[in-house]
Amino acid sequence: MRTPPMPAPTPDEFWTLLAEANLTDRGGLDKLRREFEGLPFPPGASAATATELIARWLVKRTVITEWQARRLVRGEKGPFFLGDYRLLDRFETGRGGSVFRARHEPSGRLVGVTALNNKWCQQAEVWSDILKRTKVAKQASNPVLTRTNSLEKSGSQRFILSEDTVGLPLAEELASRGPLPVTEAGSIVLAVACAVAELHRLGVVHGGVSLDTVRRESPPAAAKDQSGPIRLLQFPLVTDPHLVPLRFQCDAPDAVARLGTRASFVPPEWLSAGRTCDTTGDVYAIGCLFHALLTGAPPCWQGDPQKTLAHVASGNGPAKLGLPRVPAEVATLVSYLTARDPAERYPTAAEAALAIAACLGIEPELAGLPEQQPMLTPGSGPGEASGSIACESALGGLPRIDSSSPPSASSGSTTSRRGAVSAARPAWLWPAVAGLGLLTTAIGGGVLVLSNTAGKGGGTVPVTATSGSSLPGGGAPEPAPPGAAPPANGSPADTRQRTGAGVPATAVVVDRIVDTDSPDIPFQPPQPPGPPPELHYLPPGSQLVLLARPAAALATAEGKLFARSLGPRAAAALEAAAQLAGCPPEEIAEIQSGWQAGGPDEVIGGTLIRGVERLIVATDRTARQRAWGPTEEVDCEGEIIHRLATVALWLPTDADDKALFVGPEELVRQTIIAHRQAGGAGSAAGVEASLPRDLEMLVGMLDSTRHITLLGSPNYLLYDGRPVLAGPLAKLVEPLSWFLGDSLRAAALSMHFEQNCYLELDAIAPADTPPKQLAQKLSANVAALAEAAEDYCNALDPHPYGRKLVMRLPRMLGVVADHIHAGTEGRGVVVNAWLPEHAAHNLALATELALEQTPRAASEQVATTGSSAKGGPKPPSGALDRLAQPISLVFGKDTLEKSIQMISDEIGVEMEIIGPDLQLEGITKNQSFGLDQKNKPAVEILRAILAKANPDGKLVYVVRTTDGAEKIEITTRAAVEKRGDTIAPGQNPPAPPDESAEK
Repeated sequence: MRTPPMPAPTPDEFWTLLAEANLTDRGGLDKLRREFEGLPFPPGASAATATELIARWLVKRTVITEWQARRLVRGEKGPFFLGDYRLLDRFETGRGGSVFRARHEPSGRLVGVTALNNKWCQQAEVWSDILKRTKVAKQASNPVLTRTNSLEKSGSQRFILSEDTVGLPLAEELASRGPLPVTEAGSIVLAVACAVAELHRLGVVHGGVSLDTVRRESPPAAAKDQSGPIRLLQFPLVTDPHLVPLRFQCDAPDAVARLGTRASFVPPEWLSAGRTCDTTGDVYAIGCLFHALLTGAPPCWQGDPQKTLAHVASGNGPAKLGLPRVPAEVATLVSYLTARDPAERYPTAAEAALAIAACLGIEPELAGLPEQQPMLTPGSGPGEASGSIACESALGGLPRIDSSSPPSASSGSTTSRRGAVSAARPAWLWPAVAGLGLLTTAIGGGVLVLSNTAGKGGGTVPVTATSGSSLPGGGAPEPAPPGAAPPANGSPADTRQRTGAGVPATAVVVDRIVDTDSPDIPFQPPQPPGPPPELHYLPPGSQLVLLARPAAALATAEGKLFARSLGPRAAAALEAAAQLAGCPPEEIAEIQSGWQAGGPDEVIGGTLIRGVERLIVATDRTARQRAWGPTEEVDCEGEIIHRLATVALWLPTDADDKALFVGPEELVRQTIIAHRQAGGAGSAAGVEASLPRDLEMLVGMLDSTRHITLLGSPNYLLYDGRPVLAGPLAKLVEPLSWFLGDSLRAAALSMHFEQNCYLELDAIAPADTPPKQLAQKLSANVAALAEAAEDYCNALDPHPYGRKLVMRLPRMLGVVADHIHAGTEGRGVVVNAWLPEHAAHNLALATELALEQTPRAASEQVATTGSSAKGGPKPPSGALDRLAQPISLVFGKDTLEKSIQMISDEIGVEMEIIGPDLQLEGITKNQSFGLDQKNKPAVEILRAILAKANPDGKLVYVVRTTDGAEKIEITTRAAVEKRGDTIAPGQNPPAPPDESAEK
């Protein structure tokens, strides 16, 4: 029920409101009132009319603005000030945020003030994105772009300070002038394209180019050119700053209604639900701007924004241009810019600007563009604000958020950039990465090849679990303790649940899901239960979180074996963490790591190391110098950051000298700020981190006393966080996608070592999926693991060293399937099992060995190992030899750039697309296609990809040696001929057309 509007104030009430609003001083107000009351009053006018007359008179006298007058007439007394800024006018941006035209009272300067919504700023990913986008906008130097000055705070209100909303929209100019001459229109569009190109190079999308956001300033009084310079509004004056990631809002009628003619500049692909804004969409909007200036009207405009969007969504695009008004080459250029398929447009504004300049015969102003930075991709959008963070920290201007990762070398060298990310991963991240990888394999190890088994039933396999252990690195395996082997019937030895203090109760194995209408979980977990994790010092915006308790885990026999099964790299990483903390691994109480997306194919993470006792590095400067070497100390919010060359360390002052946080300096700063806002370690607010709703609900289901827990967003792991699954773990991407599905937003896997091994998978059911249905699906998927793993392992010829363990993997997964129970807790789903004591390290080790090998390729490797000793053929070493290896590559739709990277990762050879060569032939790297190639030589799959990217046969590859290492370059036949390079064998030019057949 709508609240009835307040009655208009009487004249006396209006003058009182005006005084309370502080829009004029008391003496001046009394003088104005006496002056107005001395004016003749219209006969028969009501009190409301008199109030409106006062307001209009004050607007005419420039005492108040029209916006202020409207609010006062409604009985509102403000606020009309934000710190030193007098608010003059307001423009809605969505989600409660607003852009104000304001005046800085001490200087009289007009500015733009974007007030941020405190509720949305409590979302860590939203606040982090606002910080980054503000920094980028401040860095932009193109004079066409409006200036973004700083991020400030007055009281509890955050706001972004920017240049005033300058000039008049080009829409008004077109309404009075009509179509512009081609030369003038082209110069405007080129200036806008160059401005957007700088934003693209800095890693952000503009997202709002239109006739409304392109403005023409009034010319200076003495200027010869009376047309005035062109300006483009940028963040935060366009788009909603709270949208993470930046996307077009077309789901709310009021948001669509506010678009006006801006609807004509929305690319068709942005109308898809959840589609994020990208650089090709900006190129489309630039093309629409060109079209509008040449025709005098917005393209595709149907008189209403909703009808216009529907018109575009139904397959219509801007009308074709042509003679006599528009030259053919300009019309063709506009058609390229506004192509319906994003793959047919120029991929970035820089390339669009070059094309526009070439068409018009003028020089683009692109010489000062910065090096390409990773695109800002903060991940999934925010859920509802949890309200757990009280944003109280003061901001002194724009916070320093320098990126710790180096900029990419060039837009055309994507493979080298990805390789650099992997090679430069700091040592402190390896403990978390190693644990993450093996936990992931525990979920997906048995579904390595599921494209043809996803629909199979979930029957179990009669199995027996292996006892003892098989460990790499030489020496005899440690024997299993007595009684560890399972009985002959296949049930685990001493598999039990804790029903009380030391009172075991047998876990009954059933072949159906337990009654999921019950609020109880299927099996009782380890007792006594612990509280949920508090996630103190978790990096804001984390999408993936690893929690490990080394001291407690290493105190158990299976915990030690599991740590050894992770391999020497994980052992070295744990030792590195221990060295940073200044204590042995057995004295590390907790390791907490959080990951978030940095740039394309980049993962940024921070790790907390908490000691059982006080850390010596926290209390002894000499010990710090021994453990860390020389550091530079910098202050942040009263905390000391110890800066190293590639990483920063922080000893929280409220952690009783027991905690050390390690990560990139930018992330350390953000974590300090977020921790202070949450009230610090002594806060009684429960979970400290601000998380999306589903993840927050999931954390409430977890037990902080489990030895290892991995939680987060499956969508992040499979997409933005995919670099975590590097090397052999990349084979888990497709199986995990099948196992977890596309709609799951929050899931966790935990492991606990006791007399038996406890595994638990927790998930929050999506809104459109009943929890019982999700429980049944996950249980069935677990049951399908054994059969799928058997198909995969049968295609292998494992190395003799680990053959027995690898071939036992399907039987081990059968044991897991036999002992799974699944049930629900509200919207939460729990799938758990009690397994034999040594199940965890055997599963981890067998899965790791299986992942290290691929069908057929593994067989060849064993054969060549044996023959090499006899002087026979050697393993493949050169690029062409590695291209001869059989691989499989299957995806529904991906780009040329990503598909080449997949081959590079699979064969272990650096591959690079020479972007400028492709551009000269009109071939783009971001075009998309599907592929289904299994067990074929990599060279055949590479040729198939090049043929899909260009059926005319223009794409080829050459092998080049740099610093003694061979790499593969993707280029064009024309470029090879020009440089005199040698095309790799087997790439015959396309056959000429059969002229006799044509006759």
